[in-house]
Amino acid sequence: MAATGTYLPANGVRALQALGLEQAVAARAVEISRQRLLDHRVRLLAEIVLASCGATLAPACPAHADLHAVVRDGVPVRLGRTTRSLERLDGPVQVTFSDGGGSST
Repeated sequence: MAATGTYLPANGVRALQALGLEQAVAARAVEISRQRLLDHRVRLLAEIVLASCGATLAPACPAHADLHAVVRDGVPVRLGRTTRSLERLDGPVQVTFSDGGGSST
């Protein structure tokens, strides 16, 4: 059975971990155990068993249509403002926004 979704490779999953959203996405996803690479004539070029890539990789998983909702609900987003400046001295980046607000990342 074919399914649609957004494929999240390991680096995307690690980004979700940094945002604290990995578990919310994983609860709605199906882990991919292998990948098949095909040419333009649908001939098999390679098959990769992802578990054999090493235990240090985060799992890759396809997230379904609600990935957007998980990110939207999990990351505070304020619309209608722009970045005025970015500054990094010795530590986090300091961001100043057009509405006078700021943050450190």
